[in-house]
This record gives sequence, C-alpha cells and structure tokens, in this order.
Amino acid sequence: MKKIRNVMTLLLAALALLFTGSQVFADTTGTITVQNASKGQTYTLYKLFDATVGSNGAIAYTLPSGKSADQVSTYFDVDTAGNVTAKEGLDVSTNAFKTWAEGFGTIVGEPKTATSNTVTFDNLGFGYYFIKSSLGAVITVDSTNPNATINDKNTTAPSIPDGDGGKKILVGGSATDTTTAKVGDTVNYQIKFTATNYVTTAGGAS
Repeated sequence: MKKIRNVMTLLLAALALLFTGSQVFADTTGTITVQNASKGQTYTLYKLFDATVGSNGAIAYTLPSGKSADQVSTYFDVDTAGNVTAKEGLDVSTNAFKTWAEGFGTIVGEPKTATSNTVTFDNLGFGYYFIKSSLGAVITVDSTNPNATINDKNTTAPSIPDGDGGKKILVGGSATDTTTAKVGDTVNYQIKFTATNYVTTAGGAS
C-alpha cells in the first residue's frame, strides 16, 4: 500500500508540473509582412534561429540543428542552456552583418518579387529572421510571434530626372520651357519624376 501511495504521489507531482509549468509552443503558422515594398524588387527570407514561445509570450531563441555557438559569436551570445541572445549594441544594418546572415542563415521558401507595395511570407515556424531585398540592403531582422509586420526603409523618395525640376509646358504635344497665353487660355503642364513603388508594364501602368 505504501508503494502504491508513493507511485500515486509521483504521478500527482508529475501532473502538477505538467499543468503548472510554462507551456512552450513551436508553431508553423507565423507570417512576416513587408510593407512599403518596391514593385519589381525581390525579397529573400532567411531563418537564423529557431524559437519557442511560452504561454506568457516570452520568446526563447535557439541554434538550428547543425549550427554551433562559434558560428554566431561575433553577433550573438549562447548560454549553457543553448539560448541565443543578441550582443549589446548589435547593428543589423551593416554590410558585415548582411554578409554573415546570408552565409549562416537558411533561405525559407522561394524569393518573392513584389507586385504591389506589400509582400507576405506565410506558414513560417517561429524564429529569428533576416530579410534582404534586391535593392542591396538589409530590411530588418525580426521574429514571428505569431505575425510580424515590418517596413522596407530601402526605398527612396521620388526623384526628378532632369535639372529643371521636371516642370515643362506642353504646347501642341511638345514640352517647352516658355510659351505665350492670354486670359482664358488653357495651359497644360508636364511634371516628370521617378516614383517609388511604381512600374510600367506592357499592358499599361501599375
């Protein structure tokens, strides 16, 4: 009877630990959405670290299978439990970090070419991610918990393609700098600029 009670006690202790401990989730339903994407540019997603999310929302990052602490030591610390944390003052916008992340990370899915000003990567496992655009710069490093939205800051403001501010007067379909007109005449103007997030296709503008 004493043995049975001991077994019962152990079972109850195990159940108490199961139900009162922090639950941890490793999901595959995360998404990352890139806003202010540039049409025609390609976005590539790299996964740097795995992640688990506790019931309280806390995220713990760990090294992927086959990776070692030495490979990340320039930018991240790895404790004895295998948890990964960024070093203080880490700047993910440098070319050096971009080069490292491309070499260390694993490409997730296929690169996506923006057809609008939004690009979404879905069905992602929780993790620490790095996104690169074909504009040649790092967008961000982010995590899914479960969904993240980031802004592409690589795009440039509209630019003027000529030295006179892009402003012309249209006379008979031709652009000119000067013309004459009297009160009541309609004067047509042309303003030229190169816009971000705008492309021309064979079927028209988009």
